[in-house]
Amino acid sequence: MAPLKIKHAIHFCRKGSLDWKVDISGEIPPSDDALKIQFAVFREIEHAYGPDSSIENNVVLEHISTLQSTYKAITIRPSELCSEDTTSIMQSYSVRLIVDFINTHYPPLGRDSVLSIMVAKIIEYVQNSTAGSIPLPPNRMLFAGRRQVVRILHIVNDQVRKERLLRHFEDTKRGTCAICMDDFEVGIYDFEVGSYASRLPCLHIFHRHCIVEWLVIKNRCPICRYSVLPKMVTLF
Repeated sequence: MAPLKIKHAIHFCRKGSLDWKVDISGEIPPSDDALKIQFAVFREIEHAYGPDSSIENNVVLEHISTLQSTYKAITIRPSELCSEDTTSIMQSYSVRLIVDFINTHYPPLGRDSVLSIMVAKIIEYVQNSTAGSIPLPPNRMLFAGRRQVVRILHIVNDQVRKERLLRHFEDTKRGTCAICMDDFEVGIYDFEVGSYASRLPCLHIFHRHCIVEWLVIKNRCPICRYSVLPKMVTLF
């Protein structure tokens, strides 16, 4: 079968979000009036297809989210965020701690717009969980995350190309990394290699740490010579 060559567009965005997970090794706060918040950076790669380069009206083919790094957690008092007085909430020790926390760990670019959104999200989360409308995290650990999202939109205008693209993604969920020659499975962490798989815009897949090390030196896909801009290397 001939190599699959389809035009694509790449979209980048950074956004703040909240998430939580069970961590049985984590320290449980000594008081019921305590919630730990840990800043984390997530990397997301999404492949989709559509009739043009717009991010609207496209269909997701593959979405991989990985935790890149975490930082020291802070502990806030949920009771301070449940007052009926908005001024009291915004002047509370917990909110000041959250603001300092985000200012410290979120990069300057886009920080101001993210700050108010993240503070509002945390307050809303705490109020809803206190009211019982949503559950508290099992270990009272909340992630205030920064998501680095790369959306690769493959432009498909006919049924033949669409079917070939869908079949290609289905057939390449598992394979062998052409750099280290170890096997991979998309979306599954390989503990032996210590890496997830990563699919480039040209659709070739490698272990992430393998392809990043390769691109830092040569900035081209080792299979098809697709060129990756230096500023984009760590995004994959």
